[in-house]
Amino acid sequence: MRTIIAAAVRTLLVPLLVLVAIGAARQQPNGTRTMYVSVTEKNGTPVADLTAADFELKVGGKVQQVTAAQLTKVPLRMALIVADGGTGAVQYPAATFVQRLQAVGEFSIVSVVEQPERIVNFTADMEALAAGFKRLGPRTSKPSRGQVMEALSETVKDIGQNGKRSVIVVLTVGGAASSSLRSDVVRDDLRKSGTTLYVIAPPGTGTGASDLDVVLNDGSRESGGRTEQVAGPNLVKAAEQICQELLNQYELSFAGEGLKPGEKLELSSKRKGVKVNAPTRLAN
Repeated sequence: MRTIIAAAVRTLLVPLLVLVAIGAARQQPNGTRTMYVSVTEKNGTPVADLTAADFELKVGGKVQQVTAAQLTKVPLRMALIVADGGTGAVQYPAATFVQRLQAVGEFSIVSVVEQPERIVNFTADMEALAAGFKRLGPRTSKPSRGQVMEALSETVKDIGQNGKRSVIVVLTVGGAASSSLRSDVVRDDLRKSGTTLYVIAPPGTGTGASDLDVVLNDGSRESGGRTEQVAGPNLVKAAEQICQELLNQYELSFAGEGLKPGEKLELSSKRKGVKVNAPTRLAN
């Protein structure tokens, strides 16, 4: 079934990809908190052999013991937000995420030409997703600046589901319509839901002080994700690298009693030379 998606997008050029992934530090019924984190070598290769003893955690400045750490088997719930202005320029990297992760998740597709439009609701049906990707080809004669902030805000409010690792993927060619939404509100929604935001953007874009730039840059860092600026063949390479991180993500547990939502999180590894991507604030 993977060939269905590949055939739909094989010939397209790809100028940019923005990815948002969601990790969590959620409260469990027994008072235990669970947090999903990624650990990589300097070259981006996932590190998959760490134990709880390899992690050091502080919550609100106080040391908190990590009681368990293992590669997670919790399924993904991923929303792909395609903010390409109707150019059809980002079909292939979007399909890459589904191709690589279809065995471990479900997906939705949101198109942003002007206003956000969900063209495929959450599903693991590859034929439905392939049909959605076909709709992401060129669909306007005049590229527009879509409501990316609104798409993010709407998506983060309904993506969370118990027993799932929620993931948002935003694919964009840069530029967006002005928005009345404030960056602090959207960033707090990301924090409350345990959302991790990864951004892959064209070189030189998203460096301003607009609310959207703040959400994509600061919001990604705060959520345990990152911003990547790449172009050309490196777009798919970056997408595949993030897929590998999600396939090798750790599920960390620690005592949650007495902790307050929004408290500062500091997670590191005792192993030298590795990078830990984790949320910086407790989710609700």
